[in-house]
Amino acid sequence: MKIKRRVKNCRDPWNSVYITLEGNVQVCCMRPIIMGNIHQQDFRDIWDGPAYNEFRQKLASQDPPKQCRQCPIRNWIEI
Repeated sequence: MKIKRRVKNCRDPWNSVYITLEGNVQVCCMRPIIMGNIHQQDFRDIWDGPAYNEFRQKLASQDPPKQCRQCPIRNWIEI
């Protein structure tokens, strides 16, 4: 018997990026979760950096970041 687990149905941190006028790189358009600033760092260093990767790993777990748990546009799914 395969055990199902619940995760957030969100691919944004793998597929898209949001950059504010101030240069803040955010993982989401709904929450100001800032991963870095393109005026201070190379974009590739932010995208492939430890903060972004840690966020992605946490989002793919059963215990997503607290800002994502109550997301109004992304549901929980069972996999």
